[in-house]
Amino acid sequence: MTSVGSAHLTSLTTRDDEILAVGFDGTVARRTGGRWHLLAPITRERLWSTASLGDRVIAVGARGTILEISRDRVRALNATMTTDLHAVSAADGELIAVGGAGVILHAG
Repeated sequence: MTSVGSAHLTSLTTRDDEILAVGFDGTVARRTGGRWHLLAPITRERLWSTASLGDRVIAVGARGTILEISRDRVRALNATMTTDLHAVSAADGELIAVGGAGVILHAG
């Protein structure tokens, strides 16, 4: 068994030669070359879901948190909402996220 940090992890996705996992307290972990390492957190919100879209991964979570995770950085995207986002999916260049109060977001 392998462990990375102590945060509860909630979702993972693959991109090319790496695996990304997200979880509570804004945790983002990356596995490359057979080793896991934590990325510097930019939020303390819980992250619930991830989707791979080309060379980036999108993570969504509590209070409308949307993160874009590229090869070299993590950045917050402006969601202009505070509703929890529970799942995200990517298809045909479009992202769709769903959350509390029936929220459905489209981007792409």
